[in-house]
Amino acid sequence: MKIKRFRGLVAALLAVTAVVIPGATSASAATELTFWSWRTEDKAFYENQIKLFQAKNPDITVKFTPYLNTEYNAILATALTAGKGPDIIQMRPYGGMSNLSDAGNFMPLTAAEVPALKKLPAGILAAAQGYKDKKQYGLPYAVSALGIMYNPDILEQSGVRALPQTWAQLMEAFNKVKKAGFLPIGNAGGNGPALEQLHATIGPTFYGGTSFFNDVVAGKKAFTDKAYVQASRQ
Repeated sequence: MKIKRFRGLVAALLAVTAVVIPGATSASAATELTFWSWRTEDKAFYENQIKLFQAKNPDITVKFTPYLNTEYNAILATALTAGKGPDIIQMRPYGGMSNLSDAGNFMPLTAAEVPALKKLPAGILAAAQGYKDKKQYGLPYAVSALGIMYNPDILEQSGVRALPQTWAQLMEAFNKVKKAGFLPIGNAGGNGPALEQLHATIGPTFYGGTSFFNDVVAGKKAFTDKAYVQASRQ
């Protein structure tokens, strides 16, 4: 089995945003693939998927190693710089590893190797593309739906009679909830991704979402833009 076919097979069957690092050896009668991830919480899931994969491919073993999400990028970059690293990685989406892909560390995938790529819209495929060359380096495997969930009982106890429709109404509702002795809004903030998710839920209302993203990529706007700065302050 040639390596270019191999990388597509693993990316498809493991259902992970995956790439193969250049320099990996071709598959043989006894092949071991190393697979790194930043999702320690998904260890049991991936190990189960690997068992299913290995049942259909008994001549291939996959060694899965997850790292803390706050340390993963640095560990991977260090390994690649040293000429080492895994055969397959779980990428960070939308340019989160552009420094590594732009440096030529990853091998691109094609729809011929991974037919599932044909079924995904351009906006989702962009999550696993290079920032400069726009080549496809992985298969996106999940889409996050971000929003604010609310507790109707707490709102009622706090005197909030209708759901907020504007930012001012949301702030007013938060103040009522706080006065009633409840935490107005809660979100994990111990690491970058959690804070980014909160910002991605609220921020686009102020800076323009996709249109702002396209303007930044085109060089028309920067993150010093007044609307984006205001969104960060909210």
